[in-house]
Amino acid sequence: MTTINDPSTTAVLIGHTNDPDPVPVYWDPSRDGHISVEGELAAGRSTTATKIAAAFLSGQPNPRVIVFTQSRTPYVPFLVHDPRVTLATTRRQTDDAIQAIQAELDSRYEHIDRTLAHPADRILVIVDGDRAPNPSFFKNILRIGRSAGIHLLRVHHHDPDFAYGEARYNFGTNVHLRDTTETAKLLYDEQLATAVAELPHGKAIVVPAPGPEKPCTIINPEEI
Repeated sequence: MTTINDPSTTAVLIGHTNDPDPVPVYWDPSRDGHISVEGELAAGRSTTATKIAAAFLSGQPNPRVIVFTQSRTPYVPFLVHDPRVTLATTRRQTDDAIQAIQAELDSRYEHIDRTLAHPADRILVIVDGDRAPNPSFFKNILRIGRSAGIHLLRVHHHDPDFAYGEARYNFGTNVHLRDTTETAKLLYDEQLATAVAELPHGKAIVVPAPGPEKPCTIINPEEI
């Protein structure tokens, strides 16, 4: 689950609590696996994702980031000139990137003992959009990517392939931005639905994977 004030060697700072004495909030890829950013249109999903990706790049040894998006614009200020980042915005680029990730996944599982012993070269795969290209491929990363050091950051607004059922439980950390839609009221429990509807712009709620307990932590993505 999301770690508060307990960073490990792989922990990524994703914000601070909105308290008089702010406490750092971390996402740890090695333990939490995958992370989602959800929110309504103009809630700041892509901006939040770029800041998480920038923190990932600054805190991991030999990291790589692959971004699947239809718009380069939100990612330009932080990532587009970084040689460790690949942007896939066209159909050809998307197909090529998926093939490259699959080859990397196959290679790492072929040598899984070595991968588990030295998972330093982590890859963050960002899928930004309300519907993912080739959702079965990315859902497979959700199932088996963590042990291979390949982590999914899903940026969306209730994509049915990821917002419900088993897929939702595979995200170790969920970052919720403002959401006043009726879908949020159906998808979230009453406490979370009320909280996200009242969020101001630039604030978020971080929730561990769905389960009996859902502690929420307010963060400010602008401070990442």
